[in-house]
Amino acid sequence: MKRILENLVDLIATTTRKALDIDQKLRVGNSTICLPPDHLLRRYQRSYKQYDRFLPHLAKYLEEGSVVVDVGANVGDTVAAMVAANSTLRYVCVDADDVFFDYLKKNTAIVRQQYDQVAIDCYKCLVGQSVTGVTLQGVGGTKHAERSKDANALTSRSLDALVDEIGCSPLGLIKSDVDGFDYDVIDSAVESISKHNCLLFFECQFDNETQLGGYRHCIDRLQALGYEHFAVFDNYGGLVTGSATRSILFDLMEYVRGQNDGDSFRTVHYFDILAYMAKHESLVTSVLTDYQ
Repeated sequence: MKRILENLVDLIATTTRKALDIDQKLRVGNSTICLPPDHLLRRYQRSYKQYDRFLPHLAKYLEEGSVVVDVGANVGDTVAAMVAANSTLRYVCVDADDVFFDYLKKNTAIVRQQYDQVAIDCYKCLVGQSVTGVTLQGVGGTKHAERSKDANALTSRSLDALVDEIGCSPLGLIKSDVDGFDYDVIDSAVESISKHNCLLFFECQFDNETQLGGYRHCIDRLQALGYEHFAVFDNYGGLVTGSATRSILFDLMEYVRGQNDGDSFRTVHYFDILAYMAKHESLVTSVLTDYQ
């Protein structure tokens, strides 16, 4: 009953904010950032204790001066939390959506005021390799790519090209959250990944066989590059397993596909994956042991 009442209050508050075009305010570390009126982050974090908590936790363990590339940075809430955990890193934030990018610039400026030594750079572009010629659609603080013949459709560029252009070294972490096409982001960064052997954190969300096949191919390619270990989190931020193999990952994907097809009861919508190499094993073990 309490959850139902909270959701009702949220719905009324969201409807009011949208009607009056009032931004939300969210305290993150020492900063108070702005969220669009209908953004659902606050609701999710209140309902699910570990939602969006792992990356700030991971940031504490990354080497001083290393670079974090955040593709699909949205409004900058994740980078704000990561900076609060570790302001000695360099953050490169990328988002292609006009509305989100405006909030991203505003919020990273707010964060810089509180952490005046932190390095945060923002880039507006669509990152990918084969997913191009798209528009971005969505509500509630999330958007996904849809192929389009519109004259204003976005053309992608590879993450390798962006990393090379802006000089991301040493690269410590690539994070991707682009709702269904994260495999394409990772595929576009093979040269950078091969050069830096960095940690990879990406969303594994799929709605069709093309996307599922894209993730399968991506995992195969990563394994060939030496990424043989995968920590898996459910979409609520809970740790499922700290050291999955390729075959276990594929089994989990099939588990979600069965739910997508209506063959079983929905328990999880997608997974987040931390891909790492043998050389990262000790670090990741410490990170996961301390993750609450």
